[in-house]
Amino acid sequence: MSRTMYRPLPGAPMSEAVSQIFDFRHGPHHFFARMAATYGDICRCYFGPQPVVLLSDPEYIRRVLTVDHRQFKKGRFLEMAKDLLGEGLLTSEGELHTQQRRLIQPMFHRQMIRSYGDMMVHEGERARARWQPGQALDIAEEMSR
Repeated sequence: MSRTMYRPLPGAPMSEAVSQIFDFRHGPHHFFARMAATYGDICRCYFGPQPVVLLSDPEYIRRVLTVDHRQFKKGRFLEMAKDLLGEGLLTSEGELHTQQRRLIQPMFHRQMIRSYGDMMVHEGERARARWQPGQALDIAEEMSR
């Protein structure tokens, strides 16, 4: 992976920065899929003047988040987001991030994940019981419940 990180990254030109923001806001999943299909597993895009590197290959993502995480910074966007989001797991780095990650790690143990699945099935069944055939639903509101 390290050799890949040093070559110029393919990606959309900065002149498309504004349209990329709108594309992202209207459908992040489609935006990421289109970028990966067009430019590959490692590519660059711009959100305004800010360049962003997108990783689509699961192995690259694993390496950045686990193996080589000390070699990466979260970037200016998340640094600015600290005022809005606070100094949480998403925005923190270094020792504070390590402490926060260790605090929540038990919630992601295999046994806990399995119990979450049971809860999701239960809640899905409760939602289905509330819905009536032909009823119009605000799916965003239903998913938020």
